[in-house]
Amino acid sequence: MPTLGANLEELSDLAMRLRSSNAEIEVQRNNVHQQVNSVIGEFRNEAKRAHDAIRLAAENIMAAVERARYEADRADWRGGNQQQFHDAYAAFQRAMQATTSSCEAYFENIEMQVLQMNTELRAYEGTVIANLDQASESTMKMHGQVWTQRRAVDRAMNRLMVVEGVAD
Repeated sequence: MPTLGANLEELSDLAMRLRSSNAEIEVQRNNVHQQVNSVIGEFRNEAKRAHDAIRLAAENIMAAVERARYEADRADWRGGNQQQFHDAYAAFQRAMQATTSSCEAYFENIEMQVLQMNTELRAYEGTVIANLDQASESTMKMHGQVWTQRRAVDRAMNRLMVVEGVAD
């Protein structure tokens, strides 16, 4: 049997599906923001954890060797071996200083990269959210058109029933 532009139940179902789709778009919009925050936060936390572990390891090594140097200074010894020990200790200190300096520089560089990544991810997030906003707006326009059609069909059917009722 032909209908007047559409079936009311089908139009109602379509409108509800569009509203649900719009709600899902909003959920995904929020997820994008949370994911960007999560990526940046996790990367920063992992970099900090690695930096702290390396720094602690260097401090532990330096403390252990410092204790050995202290014991060597307390020992009653003189001569070439003692001088070579102190020369090696000085070389150790330079190596550890270079290690800690390069570690600090490396992690400062990583922080700069994180800031750059943050900027780029925020720009990407803005693009995605703008697209999702457009999708949401379009979905709601479709929803509005479906309800406008449903009302028009409903009015037409009610008029037809009234006209048929009068004619009987």
